[in-house]
Formats: sequence, C-alpha cells, structure tokens
Amino acid sequence: MPDLEERVERDEEGRVVRRSQFRGGLLDGETAVYDENGWLSQRVQFRQGKLDGECVVLAAGRVIARLHFRNGKQEGETLNYDEAGRTTMKAHYRDGKLDGDSVWFGARGNEVRRAHYVADRLQGEMVDFDDAGRLLERATYEQGLLHGPRLRYHPNGKVREKLTFQEGKPVGDPIEYDEQGTPRAGKPSAPAPPAVKPPSLLQRLTGAPEKRRV
Repeated sequence: MPDLEERVERDEEGRVVRRSQFRGGLLDGETAVYDENGWLSQRVQFRQGKLDGECVVLAAGRVIARLHFRNGKQEGETLNYDEAGRTTMKAHYRDGKLDGDSVWFGARGNEVRRAHYVADRLQGEMVDFDDAGRLLERATYEQGLLHGPRLRYHPNGKVREKLTFQEGKPVGDPIEYDEQGTPRAGKPSAPAPPAVKPPSLLQRLTGAPEKRRV
C-alpha cells in the first residue's frame, strides 16, 4: 500500500487554505478547508478519491452542518444547526438521494415542517406548523406531485381551505371556510413549495462538476 502523503495549499499571503491527505495520487483520509480568517470551515473524509465518512461544515468555529457520505454519495443522517447550536433541519439520505423523513425546526425547537421523501421525491404527507406549534397545512404527495387533499388551517385549528389535487394539478375549485367552519367562496392559491434540500459539497471539495438532478 502506498504511503500517506499530506499536501498543504496556501493563498497568496501564505495562509493555509486546505490540508489534504493523499494515497497513490488520490484523496484518502482527512481534508480540512479553512476560511480567509483561518477558521476551519470544512472537515471531510475521503477514501480512494471519493467522499467517505463524516463531513462537518463550520462557520466561525461553530458547527452548522453534519453530513455523511459512502463511496462518494451522501448517505445516512444530515443535520443542520443555527448559531446557537440548535438543530434546524434533520434529513436522511440513501445512495445520494433524500430518502425517509425530513424535519425542519423553528427557533423554539418545535417542528415547523415534516415531509417524507422516496428517491429524492416528496411522497406521502407533508405537514407545516407555525412557530407556536399550530397546524398550518397538511398535504399529500405522490412521486413529488401534490395528489389528494390539501388542507390549510385557521389559528384556532379549524380548516380554512380544502383543495384536491391530482398529479400536481388542482381538481375543481377550493372550498374555503371561516373560523367557525362555515364554507365560503374562494379562489385557488399556489401549492406549497417543496422542502429545500441541503447543498451538496461534492464540487467544492473535489473540484468535480456535479450532475444536475431533473
């Protein structure tokens, strides 16, 4: 087995911007990336040129994300944190794609969104809450498209609007309700946007172009 070699990259002022380990000409072991102030900004693990192991992202010394890779693809749990160290997002990846439950948290630590993914597509129920924990919206997805009833709620918990979708398109007009539950006329409103995905670090760390997902 070839010996492990450490390489150090510096900027024009001589500051270290990256420390990497190589074996046989391939990234193998830990790579550390530093920002312009000398703070550690990324710490990742490689095996035979591919991301493999934990990836930690930092800002001014604070951990803001923890990701995991296996054989070059994101795998397992991903966690994002705010400046106070509180978890803001928890997601699960399989073979480089979102797969499983994803949960977003508000400033108070309560859930503000819960969704389920299968092979990078929303599947099943997605539920939104406000910062006080009150239900805002409940919708159903099928292979990434709204499919079935979408319900929006008043602060008192009663349904504010009901609109049915089929393969991403609204079926008929919405039924709107007042705070007492009495139906009233309404117009279709825009569907809820899909959950934001954590950014990939592959291109930044390896220099290789990323494949765009359709």
